[in-house]
Amino acid sequence: LIGTFENDLEAAKALDKAVRETRAERAYQLQILNFLEDDDYFDPENWEMEPRPAGASSRFLGVTFHSPSGRYLARCGRRHLGLFKEEDEAARAYDLASELTGGRRNFKA
Repeated sequence: LIGTFENDLEAAKALDKAVRETRAERAYQLQILNFLEDDDYFDPENWEMEPRPAGASSRFLGVTFHSPSGRYLARCGRRHLGLFKEEDEAARAYDLASELTGGRRNFKA
């Protein structure tokens, strides 16, 4: 329990603070945070330094490694966006599709 709050906004901000303090993998944080800040997104220059979440084949939202092709599969919801040679290319394809539906992004717009 992280406390009691006067309103939903205070509670959401407290939750965000607690999530950031956990140092959980960035993809998990992006899914949970209520109010995203610039530092919450993957850094376009250093994204390879981010750890992969346990049991995941990619560090990004909407991306998995497709073993038969040896490429990264981008998917937004049930929509397949394609196979990509590079993991970050798949993440950027996901970002474009997710943005159109009001969803989360991996990289800041």
